[in-house]
Amino acid sequence: MVKIIIDRVYNKIVPKPINLRPGYDMEHVFNYRPQTDNYRYERVVEIEKQYDYLSIIRPHKTPQQWANRVRGSLQELLSKQEYSLYHVYCLFASFGQVKSTTYYVNSDLYGTPFEYRRPSIHKSQMAICFKCWKLVKITKVEPSKEYYSGWERWVYEVESEDLMKNYWNYSCFKAKTTTMAENTMPSTISKLFISSLELSMKRSWGFLIARQYNYQFENFYATVIQQAYRNYKKRPESLAKRIWKMVRNDGTPNKKKFLGIKNESSVQPGYICYGYEGPCYPVRNEWMFEKIAQLWGTIRFCDIHTC
Repeated sequence: MVKIIIDRVYNKIVPKPINLRPGYDMEHVFNYRPQTDNYRYERVVEIEKQYDYLSIIRPHKTPQQWANRVRGSLQELLSKQEYSLYHVYCLFASFGQVKSTTYYVNSDLYGTPFEYRRPSIHKSQMAICFKCWKLVKITKVEPSKEYYSGWERWVYEVESEDLMKNYWNYSCFKAKTTTMAENTMPSTISKLFISSLELSMKRSWGFLIARQYNYQFENFYATVIQQAYRNYKKRPESLAKRIWKMVRNDGTPNKKKFLGIKNESSVQPGYICYGYEGPCYPVRNEWMFEKIAQLWGTIRFCDIHTC
């Protein structure tokens, strides 16, 4: 992965790139990381070309038409686990043609990696997110200030993920649900839950895709879940939530809130009591009935005495 570092001393060795998109300027890429036996510039350019060809929006085509055309080929390319240094988290839209110099040596075609130039950035500033496979508009990012202890000074830097952070935080459904599952459930359970959910939705709505939707199923079920979540958030406020707001934590004693009450007292069978010396109430019918009566009395007390 390539990082843009803006520092007066460092940029004398590695000049600043032509823009603030890490990995776009191939000359900066080659200066950033020296060539080794396992990191050959020719192979790097070969991989970048595959992504750059898919990134080109043809004349008179919209970004949505471009996304529909290349999404399948892009997923297949990513499955080979040959990753781009520029298109790290998304496929950036571009226009024009790639520029490279090639020549023949004994009937074999060779290229000059240092002369490779990517297509121009598309004016729409759109990209295809690799998490949710939706179109996203890439907004301008400002370099963040970081302290490099080895250099003993502050520098400014831009990483590839900085271009996507805003979208991940507020719009990307896949990123949100994955983070939520990881934070609330064990990793094994969350993976099983998500995979079972996908399978269930494919069985339920898979037949609709070819008829009504012109994109991949992953985007389809994400849209369906998003809509279901919006409807869930718009539902009327439950009675339990209204009670919780009314019997709020404002210093009201637990006795008035009826907290800590046992289902049945061992000292006085047939009664529910608050502690050993607190008030006791007879159990009529069942615990649920008594609890409802207690809450009603508490809320009525609050209404009258404005607690």
